[in-house]
Amino acid sequence: IDNMAQQMVIATEQFNGAVLVSTNLFMDIISELASALVGSIGLIYSANIGDNYAMFEAAHGSAPQFAGQNKVNPTATVLSGAWMADYMGERDVRDAIFAATEQVINEGKTVTWDIGGDASTTQMTDAIITYAKEKLRK
Repeated sequence: IDNMAQQMVIATEQFNGAVLVSTNLFMDIISELASALVGSIGLIYSANIGDNYAMFEAAHGSAPQFAGQNKVNPTATVLSGAWMADYMGERDVRDAIFAATEQVINEGKTVTWDIGGDASTTQMTDAIITYAKEKLRK
C-alpha cells in the first residue's frame, strides 16, 4: 500500500481505468490521496460490490459543516448513481450521466466552489440532468 500511494503521486497515469481492491482502512487512505490528485473529495465515488448485492456511494463523508447550505459538490453522488446504472445494465444511462457530468465540469460555468465555481449543489445537479436528458434523447 505504501508503494501504491507513492506511485499514485509520481506516476498517476498508470492508474487510469484501474480498479483498486483492498481493505476498507487502506482504501480510505488511498481515496483521500486520489481526491487530492483530481482536485476535490467531492469528485470521488465508490462501490461495495458482492456476489449478490452492491452499494454505491460518494466516497466523502456527510460533511455536517455544510448541512443546509446547498454548496456541496454533487459529482460523487451523481457518478455513483451512474455506476449503479451500469451495474443494473443501463449502459445508455451510465454513458449519458458520465458525459453530462464531464461536460458541466469542463465548461466550468455551473460548478461548485471546491472546483473553482460558485454554483450551488442544486444548480450543478440541474445542469448535469439537463445535459444527460439531451444525450439520452439522441
